Amino acid sequence: MNLTAMLVVAYATSRASHARQVKSDDPDKKGYPGPPGWGLGTGLTTLSCKNQNVTKNSANETGPPSWKRLTMRSKEMNTIMRFGTWNVCTHLQVGNMNAIAEEAERYKMVAVALQEIHWKGKGTSRKSKFTMYYSGNEDRQGNRGVGFIVSKKVNKSVLGFSPICERICTLRIKCKLHNITFVNVYAPTVDTEDEIVDEFYETLQSVCDELPKYDAVITVGDFNAKLGKEQIYRDTIGRHSLHETTSNNGFRLVQYATTNSFKVLSTWYPRKYIHKGTWKIPGTEDTNQIHHILVSKRWATDIENIRTYNGAN
Repeated sequence: MNLTAMLVVAYATSRASHARQVKSDDPDKKGYPGPPGWGLGTGLTTLSCKNQNVTKNSANETGPPSWKRLTMRSKEMNTIMRFGTWNVCTHLQVGNMNAIAEEAERYKMVAVALQEIHWKGKGTSRKSKFTMYYSGNEDRQGNRGVGFIVSKKVNKSVLGFSPICERICTLRIKCKLHNITFVNVYAPTVDTEDEIVDEFYETLQSVCDELPKYDAVITVGDFNAKLGKEQIYRDTIGRHSLHETTSNNGFRLVQYATTNSFKVLSTWYPRKYIHKGTWKIPGTEDTNQIHHILVSKRWATDIENIRTYNGAN
């Protein structure tokens, strides 16, 4: 498979700059409810600076092909955090983990969500420059598996890793103004029996129900789902998908997003077709868009841009 990955760059909006410390869950002075000091935090930030527009790569920021990038903007404070998601097909080959970690470090990503790592069991592997969190099959290796590679600097801010199963895991990161929970998923393929797909989404829903109420929830990964351009779904998925019609797995994804007040932002922005496809069909030049980014509607207006960079393998 020639799978792509997504590089995400996030900037805090002015709302985070205006957030105030409060003693309880009551609204702050600007009317935003939440626990003390919610908002993107300096634990993962650059220094305060003037407003920047980062919708295009700079001359010295080429980025690896096949990454998607997501941008959040701020009028008063720029908070930058880069993360990616990549279906690596197999992580068992010698040197793969180090190579992926080097890519993450090269492009200044704090975390990379990985699918199909094919590791057995659940745990943590600490290296000098990064930490690998993984959740695989309990009985044997070489079967599915998901995980995160986290930079040494940001690993100090990790509040917890939850290895749910071989298809789902979560990573919670502490920030100054609020915390962020990443949900990494590897959904069943289109030829999987309905009962297995049902079980996957039931598990994913139970995970979502248990997430901290005031965290910014960002779900990334390989959903194996094609989304279309149907009018009825536009409030959730926008109108700029690569595909015209939604697949069966796509319907499941839309239902999950709608139930939990998420927006599927990977199909939200106008892009050339070459910047939408995330999987190249073997033996052809055709691509599908089956990797997606879901963000809580509360945070969706902070996102400026998402796109795919081809050829990350």
